[in-house]
Amino acid sequence: MTWRQKVTAEDLKAGVARILWGLFKKLVVADTVSMQVDAVYADPSSQSGPALVVATILFGIQIYCDFSAYSDIAIGSARLFGVNLMENFRSPYLSTSISEFWRRWHISLSTWLRDYVYVPLGGNRTARSRWYFNIMVTFFLSGLWHGANWTFVVWGALHGLAIVIERMIGWPATASGAHGLGGKILVGVRWLTTLTLVMCAWAFFRADSLGDAMTVFGGMGSGWSHLSTASIMAGVPADRVGIGFAMFLAVFAIEALWCERADIGSRIAGVNLVVRWSAMLMLLFGVIMLGTFGSEAFIYFQF
Repeated sequence: MTWRQKVTAEDLKAGVARILWGLFKKLVVADTVSMQVDAVYADPSSQSGPALVVATILFGIQIYCDFSAYSDIAIGSARLFGVNLMENFRSPYLSTSISEFWRRWHISLSTWLRDYVYVPLGGNRTARSRWYFNIMVTFFLSGLWHGANWTFVVWGALHGLAIVIERMIGWPATASGAHGLGGKILVGVRWLTTLTLVMCAWAFFRADSLGDAMTVFGGMGSGWSHLSTASIMAGVPADRVGIGFAMFLAVFAIEALWCERADIGSRIAGVNLVVRWSAMLMLLFGVIMLGTFGSEAFIYFQF
């Protein structure tokens, strides 16, 4: 964190843009798709397989847009006072390994766990068996940090186990070095595998109990022969959830393509006046017209 005594015009422009971006992700995406997630996870035993799969994917979207929005608003608000806070997310759903996912997801927590848990335990400067033990302890504590519930512990343990397996088989951490069509296909397979593992683990994070999580996984294979909108949406308006999903794709594309080297606030602040005001007014208009307004608190308020 850096704090400058003089607040610049660049700070004000970037701060306001970052806050609007966060509000858009929270109200237009996260709170909109949460309707489907809440409806399904409230009673998973009564839901069809398609509804459980869709709700689990939507929760992955919800928690990313909810928590990254929380970070965006905090970072943008601090920027208005000349304070630069560290970035907390860098397009985590582009990761091609679980190791890379944790370098992109909740960076403040993963950095703290690395510096104050993993490294003091010995990190990777130990025998291989102790190295794997250090990884599992770190992710066990990561799960426990979120709450004294076995669902969080299992969620953390699954991520730790995935990283241990990656280390055992030598799974590359990034897509760098991939050449030719075969290399690109392999990177695509690694990305899809990583994303699937992350989404499956989110089911434990969202479920109220381990029993509910097992019910979710047990029910995912049923009901596919009678696929319909009604069997998927659990009584939730399909158009609202569709809007939330479509807006997530837009958010995902913008952050993936435009924000690799600079945050969205600085990007918007750096364009010309007409484009900047157009972008901010579009975000504000989107929040007002498409946002879901209610009492949906930020997910991470409970942690």
